[in-house]
Amino acid sequence: MSYEQTLVLVIAAATMLIALPFIFRWHRGLRDRETAGRLGYGFQGRIPADFYLQLQAFELLHGAQEQDVYNLLFRVEGNRQYAVFSVDVGHIHRETISRNLRVFFAAGEDFTLPRFRLRPKNLGHRIDREPDINFPQDPVFSRRFLLQGYPEEAVRALFHPRFRGYLRTLREVELESRQNRLIVTHPRRIPISRLVREGEEIVRLIAEDPGIQ
Repeated sequence: MSYEQTLVLVIAAATMLIALPFIFRWHRGLRDRETAGRLGYGFQGRIPADFYLQLQAFELLHGAQEQDVYNLLFRVEGNRQYAVFSVDVGHIHRETISRNLRVFFAAGEDFTLPRFRLRPKNLGHRIDREPDINFPQDPVFSRRFLLQGYPEEAVRALFHPRFRGYLRTLREVELESRQNRLIVTHPRRIPISRLVREGEEIVRLIAEDPGIQ
């Protein structure tokens, strides 16, 4: 094989490697659009700038740039806004987020939440003895999840027994709130339909608290 032929092959291979993420994102967009239609959600490939601004306060999405958030599924129901989107890059606990992480988002003017973050406990959390809101009457929940937030009394009221019971059935779920906004995700990517089902059920259970209407 001549030098020129080798060079052509190298350039072709490099071009393919560069193009693969864009091809993958395009193909995923087609599937996500179809899924949005089945779920009764709207769809757009790129997120609006004002929606991205709502995401910047979340620790879970720290490091994600506007171009890293895409394939937005959205629905408005009464005064609530629901959305699902994909995130390609970012950082969680100093580690790179797995590509194609999907996030469920809920917001509403009357959806006032105490600030909290819930994540699965790992050995590091137990060794470091990070501050944790525990429920002595629910040791299984307290062993499985690290719950942090304030004011503590409001967080405890929000995580009522039915809510905790549902969260115990989910694997590796993570939640984070900011005023009237909530995100739900998993460290590993799951089907959109399942994420929507879980996210909407979490919102419904949160609304069972008389203080959160």
